[in-house]
Amino acid sequence: MNDPCDWWHYFDKIDGNRVACKTKNCDWIRDRGKTQPTNILKNHLKNAHKDLYKEKLNAEQAKAERLKKEKEALDKQRSFFKSVPAPTKNDNDNPAPAKNDDNNPAPTKKIKMFPIFGKILFQAVFLMYF
Repeated sequence: MNDPCDWWHYFDKIDGNRVACKTKNCDWIRDRGKTQPTNILKNHLKNAHKDLYKEKLNAEQAKAERLKKEKEALDKQRSFFKSVPAPTKNDNDNPAPAKNDDNNPAPTKKIKMFPIFGKILFQAVFLMYF
């Protein structure tokens, strides 16, 4: 694997539960035991290869920020379609106007859109303005 966020970027699985450090001039080999925790990998990197440990932490932070931005963009795309007030019915079965004040907000009904249509529409609007 070539992802610096992954422990296996820095270590190799040898056989069964044994692992070895990939770093040059490092002969560190350990048995991870039955539960195979990654704590020993973390501790070795943190204590023996501080620069690689910082690289891993920075890569994890960058990945978390990237995922957060992607989630915000997706949330922004989803919020493009707003809720529409649902009409309420009175005794005559005629739609009554929805009340919209601070004490009694209007009931809302979500508009269901096909996901592909929403994506295409979002891209079209995005391209028109940017």
